[in-house]
Amino acid sequence: MPTLPTRPLGKNGPQVPRLGFGLMGLSVFYGTARPDPERLALLDTAYELGETFWDSADMYGDSEDLLGKWFKANPTKRDHIFLATKFANRMGPDGQRFVDSSPEYAREACDRSLARLGIKTIDLYYCHRLDRKTPIEKTVEAMAQLKAEGKIKYLGLSECSADSLRRAHKVHPITAVQMEYSPFALEIESPQYRLLETARELGVAVVAYSPLSRGFLTGAITSADDFEEGDFRRLSPRFSKENFPKNLELVEKLKAVAAKKGVTPAQLTLAWLMAQGDDIFPIPGTTKVERLKENLGSLSVELSAEEKQEVRSACNAAEVAGGVLHAWTAEHQLASYSPSSVGWIFGVFSFFLYFGSAQVGPIFDSRGVLPVVLPGSIGIVLAVFFFSESTGTFLPRVSHAATLTTTEYYQIFLSFSVLGGISSCCLFTPAIAAVGHWFNVRRGLATGIACTAGGLGGVFFPLIILYLGPTLGFTWALRIIGIICFVLCALACLLLRTRLPPNHQAGMAVDFKALREPKYAATTLAVWLVEFAVFIPYTYISSYGLHAGMDSSLAYKLSVFLNVGAIPGRALPGLLADRVGRFNIMSLTALVCAVLTLALWYTAGDNDGAIIAYATCFGFWSGAAISLTPVCISQVCRTEDYGKRNGTTFTLVSIGTLTAIPIAGAIQEYNQGEYWGLIVFGGVLYLASFVAFVIARGVAGGWRLKTKF
Repeated sequence: MPTLPTRPLGKNGPQVPRLGFGLMGLSVFYGTARPDPERLALLDTAYELGETFWDSADMYGDSEDLLGKWFKANPTKRDHIFLATKFANRMGPDGQRFVDSSPEYAREACDRSLARLGIKTIDLYYCHRLDRKTPIEKTVEAMAQLKAEGKIKYLGLSECSADSLRRAHKVHPITAVQMEYSPFALEIESPQYRLLETARELGVAVVAYSPLSRGFLTGAITSADDFEEGDFRRLSPRFSKENFPKNLELVEKLKAVAAKKGVTPAQLTLAWLMAQGDDIFPIPGTTKVERLKENLGSLSVELSAEEKQEVRSACNAAEVAGGVLHAWTAEHQLASYSPSSVGWIFGVFSFFLYFGSAQVGPIFDSRGVLPVVLPGSIGIVLAVFFFSESTGTFLPRVSHAATLTTTEYYQIFLSFSVLGGISSCCLFTPAIAAVGHWFNVRRGLATGIACTAGGLGGVFFPLIILYLGPTLGFTWALRIIGIICFVLCALACLLLRTRLPPNHQAGMAVDFKALREPKYAATTLAVWLVEFAVFIPYTYISSYGLHAGMDSSLAYKLSVFLNVGAIPGRALPGLLADRVGRFNIMSLTALVCAVLTLALWYTAGDNDGAIIAYATCFGFWSGAAISLTPVCISQVCRTEDYGKRNGTTFTLVSIGTLTAIPIAGAIQEYNQGEYWGLIVFGGVLYLASFVAFVIARGVAGGWRLKTKF
């Protein structure tokens, strides 16, 4: 057996081969596993070539069972293998994975792994992920006890923060930390992430998983359709049809460097990673003997300083790839979920934003401003901070599981959708209703000006995420937004007032009996339809830009363009509405939005100019749906009943907003990720809302064409 170059695995670890062998792909995630004889033969070849640093995990399908068969067939070779495996990823009865790094499970998982492997000791035992309930100190104490019992030799962590690594190392020396590290994933080097810096300070080796970006950097993958059924890369944003061509640009640059060097892209990439320091140990995986030999060939590749810099420059120049929140979470935190599932996050937020109006409106009428605005202010600040903690620290180049903390769907759902939606309702409903107390003739203009704040927030908050996220991380970008919300909400609590005193006799019940009035019922239907329609472009425009091949930084800014248009689009229609009629303007804007959606967005394709034009124009013409709909409601009720009637209408509207975004996502999913069905759905809804406003105008104000209503 030949001997490969070795290095010490951290300051307290043994000498191990410079290049390891990742075994995940042999068993799971990359399509149908190959037959046992073929896989065992590959392990034989690896051993014969001197590749004896093997990496597995209890969650890698039958990987440990396969290794157990190999060790049983080759008992004398066990001592030559440095074997790493992992624990903490569990499968629940419902088939859903969850993280459990508790001391009890560490012991249970270790015993199971030893039994499957048929060995007495695991050389390197990683905690695969850290759960939120178990202090890292308790986990490491349990692992240290396993070492004392002779069940493991060295301790490791995988996917952890610099702080967690430091805390763990205080309990017991950590030999290695495993993270994704490749030209596509350089977050470990980030001064904000500080993991590489901390590992080197503590003398901890870095084991780089997915060093070839799940095969992307081999140069052999030429299309997003290259993967068979069951290959998890089909679901990875990095390999999606819209992102694949952009990411291929970096691959092509590395191919050119490799060609000049006379090596393969994989060999260039692995050699470059190892050149980052003697403490970096890539562990590429493969199912093919020829790829295994190719990877080992990287050990003889020496890169000049100029060649290293050429690769580094290519990496730095690459941008590895709705509202911004929808597109960001769909591409990062919730990448493994379907479009309709992600849609529910935002649909439920919109539902609570409007549904709570049924109670908030009457409370506002009978109790005044502070009883609803103060709890809403506290809630929205907490919601933003909770949301930031539930998302982990995501940086824009991350596309698969590179987080500081575990991200769970329910955490984002509870923090953003439920608490954020309810709190927003406590702010939005009284703020709009209070304007109606002070204005009558110019109520449309006054409400429109007040609603421009939403457009300003829609401009600045996405920009905070886009520009601070890459440097400080998504978590800190949200925290800064939370601080801004705290200041603004404090000012709102001090400044928001009503003209009329609270009507304590009004009661705090919703007023569904008002729907017996034809003019109010017709108006409510029209508002229901337009609100159903408006959130679809707002939510999906940035995701569409990514799908259309737009540069990701520009695609995320589509929401900014839309909100730039919405600022005058919320104020100017109010000015015109006071002169020519609120229902007339709503009918016009709904019709224009339908035409824009069906004529411009539907035909935009991958034309960046057309997409930006649609976003800006739609932002302007859709602004009335936010600013004028409350004014239309006030026009068909008494001022003292406005809070109650507005709340009743938007309670019914909440049903539409709850379902609109998930339905649109399901349509997109049904069309294999294409957006044409979603666009048609939104356009038809706008046509229906146009017809509904025309009918409501006729019922409430008369059918004469020149009527100002």
